[in-house]
Amino acid sequence: MVLVLWCCLQLVDKKFTKASVLFGQLIASQLTPESSELFMKAMTNVVDKRGDALSGKKEFQTLIEALDSKRDVILDADGDERDKREQKLDVWKFLAVTHAQLFTDETYQFNKAAKAVKLRFEALVSSKEGHDEEDRARRLHSELMPLLRTLYSKLGVAWATTIVEGVLALGTRHRLLFNEEDRVEVDSWTKGMQDRRSAPAIARSAGSEARRNIVATSSSKLSEAGAKPRAKAARQNFLVPAEDDGKKWRVLSAGVLERLPVVQPDLKDWEMDFQVMQHEKALREDQRLEDDFWFMEPGARHITPEEAPWPNAEEDPEEIVGAGFHLAPRETEDDANNNRKSLNRALKGRVFLLVKNDQKDAKYPWFFPVGEKKDAEKMRDAALRHVGETVGDELEATPVGFAPMGYVKYLHEDDSEYDGTKVFFYKSQLLYGDVALNQDKASDYLWVTRDELSEYLDPEIADYIHKMVPP
Repeated sequence: MVLVLWCCLQLVDKKFTKASVLFGQLIASQLTPESSELFMKAMTNVVDKRGDALSGKKEFQTLIEALDSKRDVILDADGDERDKREQKLDVWKFLAVTHAQLFTDETYQFNKAAKAVKLRFEALVSSKEGHDEEDRARRLHSELMPLLRTLYSKLGVAWATTIVEGVLALGTRHRLLFNEEDRVEVDSWTKGMQDRRSAPAIARSAGSEARRNIVATSSSKLSEAGAKPRAKAARQNFLVPAEDDGKKWRVLSAGVLERLPVVQPDLKDWEMDFQVMQHEKALREDQRLEDDFWFMEPGARHITPEEAPWPNAEEDPEEIVGAGFHLAPRETEDDANNNRKSLNRALKGRVFLLVKNDQKDAKYPWFFPVGEKKDAEKMRDAALRHVGETVGDELEATPVGFAPMGYVKYLHEDDSEYDGTKVFFYKSQLLYGDVALNQDKASDYLWVTRDELSEYLDPEIADYIHKMVPP
């Protein structure tokens, strides 16, 4: 066992290659359940002191594979000790084997290893095991930083760029979880990725209006958000839109509740002419045989519907098909009276629910049901909840998809807590029922068509909403 300790000291010195061979021989010949604790302590000492430098080396990979081949012997322990040893073996195998695979020029092997790094990264940053910030930063430094450095060295390789940027983007997103020294290195990687795409990014930023504020505010704030596109490209956190970087936003979820068309829309003149033409052509050219032509009795003949007698017509005229039947009008009384609180109007198109909000902090007097989400609540569920709380229990609605239809944002002029507000719109459809308005949420409501929205919404966002909702 003295030899094991001596070998361990050599492993963390310059004679790693020779010492690793000797240590591997000791593992094969002398590793037993009784001596496993000494071997684990020796290997832990090696990884703690030189894990960064040894990670990915062939000799280190061979040594860890030899240790992993004795996994059953090493895990012959009780309770927490067994779990600790198993966790260490997994980490060492990740550092040695997975890291070594990142040096390959084989695309499939590299992508497989890079995905394993990404999964490990996501598991560490989302772990709920109660690791404090220092412990998480230590694990990120020891388990991930060596592999991330190797990944960044592959950034210039064409076939590896996409997967490398995908993994390193996680580092950008979670940069605050790293210690200060590693954070500087992560920021340099982010800057390196940004430099590769800076030219097209500058062109897109300068020529696109997609990121401008939809709601106009003061000219000074608009110029601040839209000016100096080159300064945008120089930002460290380039994954966040430039005008959002550094701002604190209040996020709201709005429910766009629609009633689908009840009847078919009116045909246009050319559509009517086309259908008449098709019908006349079919009468003129189609060759028909009656369904029972091949089964008709000799001498039997077909009669037209006009020649067929009505059953019981003489005895009971009420039994004649169609007697007393009238088509419902396509234009209802509520259409004539312009009753916008009724669902029995505009049957040929969609109508949307607008509610009147009298609260002091409401940006718009007429708007869709809107509000903040609760903790751990999804944005779509929050939108559906605000619709339900506003219209009451008599109306049943169902959401359409998980993604928002769109969003608007506006900056605050005099709010010390938030710089601005973002409102995300989520579509839902009416199944049945009608509005039983909750006066605590809104003082009035309307069902309006797409073209009528501009009569109630502020002009600064009416055009955007008109494009967002379907006709």
